[in-house]
Amino acid sequence: MPDHDAMVQGARKFTRLLDRFRGDLLFTIATVASTGVAFLGSLISARYISPEDLGIVQALLLFPAYMSFLHLGVFNGLGRNVALYLGKGDVDKVQRMIDGSWAVAKAMALLGAALSTGLLLYYWKSGRPVLYRWGTTVVFVSLVAGPPAQLLDIVYLSTKHFKRLGRNVMWQNLINFVCGFLPVILNVSGLLAAKCVASFAKLWLNMKYQPRRPKGSGSWSEVCELSRTGAPLLVAGVLYTYVSVADRSVVACFLTPKDLGQFVLSGLVVAAATVITQCIGMLLYPRVAEDYGKHGSHARLRRYVWLSLGLSFSALGPACVVIYFAIEPLTRSVFPKYVDGIGAAKIACLGSIGTVYFAGTNINAVMRKNTPVVAGLAAALLAIWLLGYGFVKAGWGIGGVAAARSIVGFLTGGFLLWYQFYLTRPGGETPLPATALKEPAA
Repeated sequence: MPDHDAMVQGARKFTRLLDRFRGDLLFTIATVASTGVAFLGSLISARYISPEDLGIVQALLLFPAYMSFLHLGVFNGLGRNVALYLGKGDVDKVQRMIDGSWAVAKAMALLGAALSTGLLLYYWKSGRPVLYRWGTTVVFVSLVAGPPAQLLDIVYLSTKHFKRLGRNVMWQNLINFVCGFLPVILNVSGLLAAKCVASFAKLWLNMKYQPRRPKGSGSWSEVCELSRTGAPLLVAGVLYTYVSVADRSVVACFLTPKDLGQFVLSGLVVAAATVITQCIGMLLYPRVAEDYGKHGSHARLRRYVWLSLGLSFSALGPACVVIYFAIEPLTRSVFPKYVDGIGAAKIACLGSIGTVYFAGTNINAVMRKNTPVVAGLAAALLAIWLLGYGFVKAGWGIGGVAAARSIVGFLTGGFLLWYQFYLTRPGGETPLPATALKEPAA
């Protein structure tokens, strides 16, 4: 017979463990669910919107992605420094950094409004189809509501308020789920409306329950410090964003809007697969920063490399297998207009396995050892464009672009994994006591 006291003790330990990671679990479930909701919304759009119109919307959505550098590294520095200084116990410093970041977010919103207005005027005068003009509404809302929403996401994550952020994401999922059916009634106009509502809903929910509110206008010195700290992270982050949209950009530049619409299937597959590694990375990032802030040891961070790699492989592998075999029958039975995109989607699914490195990049960010990361991502971006262009000219179409990204993704992932292990090698540095921790060199 099992020992009753041992069983009770084990149950209590399990309950304490569950309570400790309840917020992490909720945030993970909400993030994965958001991908499912977005996937469903994209399937509905593919069902009721033509490839040409969907391709135009996808082209417009590239603009916010290419404007992701406007904060000049302040948000990147905030994500690192909040967790770092909380680890040091300097709460006043954290508040000053948050105050300064809010001033940057407001400036970004104003600049985004001006840029999207200029884009509208360009399309108005160029004689493009009216959908381009209506579509700039999504660009406007994204560039105006996006910066403060992004800032609040960073504050939630860096202060480890995963439970509250998880609840926010759950409400966003409900709103996005309902709005995802608008294309059934309004066609492409419904898609534009759904995108706008999603941006405003995220901002409203994040502002309603923000864990640390601004208490002042901030100082220029704090903004400059955050920018200096975050500049290397910004370059790496922007390059990663550009790499993630490089395949769509190649299709938009060298093929037709219809081809870009067909390529939507590949984007859906990549988004569904890589959300796993992105979620793992977001959960680990504040823990890595806090650990480094307390101990200053590179070798101590090796555990996070193995943890991120193990979690990514165990979750991403089965997901890619399921998606690979499901994409063709699903497309042929439900979305017959998009059957030309099946081959590229399968290639993209296999290539998504190469993103297992992503969750471990938070170690590079915390240690500010980003130069090799920047070099690797810059080389990857150039390689995708060159290979993609060459494969398109060879007549391989969108399948060639997907192949280019997959090949480059595996090579880049292998290099960045090696670098993570190199940084955390035993004996690579002398650990500093927490009281004497200094800012690591860039």
